[in-house]
Amino acid sequence: MDVTEKILCVDDEAAILEGFRRVLRKEFKVDLAVGGPAALKMVEESGPYAVIVSDLRMPDMDGIHLLSKVKEIAPDTIRIMLTGKADVEAAIKSINEGQLFRFLTKPCPVPLLVNALNSALKQYQLVTAEKTLLERTLKGSVTILTDILAIVNPIAFSRASRIKRFVHHLAVHSDPDNLWQYELGAMLSQIGCVTLPPEVLEKVNAGQKLSDAERDLYQSHPQVCYQLLANIPRLEKIAQMIANQYKPKSALIHDVSDEMFLINNGAEMLKVAYDYDTLISRGISGAAAIKTMMKSADVYNIEHVKHLNEVQLEDPGYISYSVMIDELSTLMIIDEDVHTNNGLMLVAKGQTVSYVLLKRLQSFAHGIGIKEPIRVLINRDNAIALKLIPGEGEAKRNAA
Repeated sequence: MDVTEKILCVDDEAAILEGFRRVLRKEFKVDLAVGGPAALKMVEESGPYAVIVSDLRMPDMDGIHLLSKVKEIAPDTIRIMLTGKADVEAAIKSINEGQLFRFLTKPCPVPLLVNALNSALKQYQLVTAEKTLLERTLKGSVTILTDILAIVNPIAFSRASRIKRFVHHLAVHSDPDNLWQYELGAMLSQIGCVTLPPEVLEKVNAGQKLSDAERDLYQSHPQVCYQLLANIPRLEKIAQMIANQYKPKSALIHDVSDEMFLINNGAEMLKVAYDYDTLISRGISGAAAIKTMMKSADVYNIEHVKHLNEVQLEDPGYISYSVMIDELSTLMIIDEDVHTNNGLMLVAKGQTVSYVLLKRLQSFAHGIGIKEPIRVLINRDNAIALKLIPGEGEAKRNAA
């Protein structure tokens, strides 16, 4: 078994826990918790745990209550309960309610316990591998889709690229466990724009006033995206995030369910990211945009707005640099619209350089030609790695 996959043993008697450690430490990585409250703290602070083995009868918090809470905060963790024979009925009820993987009666022979733990670890590996495969496959497929659509509609999808960077940062602070869903929501948030006339998107991008008909057409694109995504498994909640992305916070329907939190939190982040991007695209500084948005608590989740202070592109961690096509890298962000020599826009400002985009630009450069150099943003450490600027040691040698 993978030694990085930890097992947490829980009992109210320290001597029993030490016995667990002695018999299991040669085969498993074991942590111990005295009582339910201590176990929950360890799950939150030292997890993830692949398996939790808990005694049923404990003061303060019994095993059923503990493992029910673990199911809420760490649903992938496999749960095993140790019970006395008199408690078998309660353990069976817990299994039927989906709270347990196995229950073992005390005293439990060591070989039986070891076999149960090995089975639990295999189940954990199966669950997490399937989840990881699905998430990576889904995210990879969406990335391919957005890369292709960025070629078709560079204005809309350069905005999606910028929004994704903002949303990533906001999600890390608000709900990191669901980061991949929020990122997918950002990547897909502008897909409905493929149905819009290019002149409407150009006016939106330039901050020009739209006619009533153009405004209605533009504001319909989230619903178009919803219709495209709603019937795809695992994208239903993401589709709802996107459908609500332009709604003010006060217009969202809030309840206490985890599903509605995910949808509303995603919609709130998309709203904050989109409006912030709109303001700075019109030449307003990041600080001024944040100050303006902070005045509208009914429109925005103010906690999200506060975190924008840490994600502004003018952050000192990024430097602006002009490069030729053969110097472009996927570590860069395009910092100006890129056109061919005959005026065709290929990439809009703010788009992250992907592999597909890089190949597209190289193809046009060798064909009709591209206006060079191209201004990009790049993290200073990455600029040093690509030898666009000298590192500290190299700079000192050059100075000498």
